[in-house]
Amino acid sequence: MKPRKRSYEMDMTNGPLLGKLVRFAIPLGLSGILQLLFNAADIVVVGRFAGSGALAAVGSTGALINLIVNLFIGLSVGTNVLAAQYYGAGNRKDLQETVHTSVLTSLIFGVVLLVIGISLADPLLALMGTPEEVLPQASLYMRIFFLGMPASMLYNFGAAILRAVGDTKRPLYFLLLSGVVNVVLNLFFVIVLHMDVAGVATATVISQAISAGLVVWCLVKVKGDYNLDLKKLRIYKDKLLGTFFVMKFLTFFITCAYNKFEKEAEIYGKRSQREFSNGPGSEAQYGRGLRRDGPFHDDRFHDFCKESLARAPHSV
Repeated sequence: MKPRKRSYEMDMTNGPLLGKLVRFAIPLGLSGILQLLFNAADIVVVGRFAGSGALAAVGSTGALINLIVNLFIGLSVGTNVLAAQYYGAGNRKDLQETVHTSVLTSLIFGVVLLVIGISLADPLLALMGTPEEVLPQASLYMRIFFLGMPASMLYNFGAAILRAVGDTKRPLYFLLLSGVVNVVLNLFFVIVLHMDVAGVATATVISQAISAGLVVWCLVKVKGDYNLDLKKLRIYKDKLLGTFFVMKFLTFFITCAYNKFEKEAEIYGKRSQREFSNGPGSEAQYGRGLRRDGPFHDDRFHDFCKESLARAPHSV
């Protein structure tokens, strides 16, 4: 008898819901935290081995990087919702179109951000109030960091597809592996090669490329309706518009909430990461509720809404 192959997918439309939500949300939240820790690892290494100037340069980029990471997660929400909807409905054709549109769109977005970031690194850092004495090193760090934009976008959109089918574990595993690589390369580039700011930025870009490569490999190798065929990459207009619509709709409410409740930038950075980490779990579960029988085919959708709303006041 052959051993049963482990499945990372999670069916949230059958059986007890609360336990599945917890198992789904914990890896999701940890993934969001890990993405922010890439910059924290850079700060620790340069602070310990490269001096105060390099530490100030990398540390001054923290707020801007937090904004970029949260932007990536927010942009991928539209993909998460659409993919979850088609997966829950068993609509293979639309799911395939969503997968291929999302992967190609992420690469295009990444290249656009790369060009914008490299071109506008100095003005962006000046806008964030970066001291002039550390601006050259901070600008160097950001320019190298922006080279990883295509990989970062690809990881987040690919991870959104996996999360749409209930798989939050593999994206976390990929981030853990790339995080270990990031720390090792940080130490090597700074201590051995004495690259300082450029070294930690290069290590971050390499680790981002690893996590993106693992997500793509996973989507290519998976046996399922959300399989990725690199030869079929193209943009389907209706899926692209649907992704933007969902993203714009959700961003409106998130913006309203933050405008009301967030008072300080530091508080914003921590809470926004937590909200973006919890958010895709709610959207994915809602999407899978849109099945052939409609979104309100039983009481499970209503139970989910009640549980999500009950969590909301504690996370603001």
